[in-house]
Amino acid sequence: MLIEKDRLLPFEEAKLYGHNAIHALMAYLGAFRGYTLMSQLREDPILMQIAGEAFIRESGAALIQKHSSIRDELFTTAGFQKYAEDLLERMTNPYLEDTIERAGRDPVRKLGLNDRLFGTMTLCLEQGIEPKNMALGAAAGLVYYIQQAGLAADISCQAALDRLWKKESSPYRTGLIERTEMARTRLPSLINRGT
Repeated sequence: MLIEKDRLLPFEEAKLYGHNAIHALMAYLGAFRGYTLMSQLREDPILMQIAGEAFIRESGAALIQKHSSIRDELFTTAGFQKYAEDLLERMTNPYLEDTIERAGRDPVRKLGLNDRLFGTMTLCLEQGIEPKNMALGAAAGLVYYIQQAGLAADISCQAALDRLWKKESSPYRTGLIERTEMARTRLPSLINRGT
């Protein structure tokens, strides 16, 4: 069924900063935990809680705040919660046999300054929402990128992100780097809890 929309940008942003961002966040957190399949995350209450909070309280809250004026059910608390719960279920569907490697591939693009993770963090900051769970996903994504690129494991977030972002600029750049560095130090204790 095709549903016409007067404005597409809000729905494009919901796809990129909602669905795509959380899918990448889950893949990178899953890789950090040593999982190979997205469906394995379904049985990990810590990762599912991080993903759910990042999706609903950070990404969703920011998108609702930004786009509530279009008066679409998606950009309501109940509508976005339904959207998020459905997608979290689908992203971890065992019948899809989706791999962490496939979901996490191309970290250079997915960790772009205006792409999935950091674009969502920027959206949150623009809307006055602290993206602490998104920052955990970004930190895990950065660890994944560092491993894939064969960089020294102790490379600073600043150096790794400068390498990724080259000359891209944003008024939030420094804050994004600081939040990612803080999340990177928290990542092992949060993700390795209960193993």
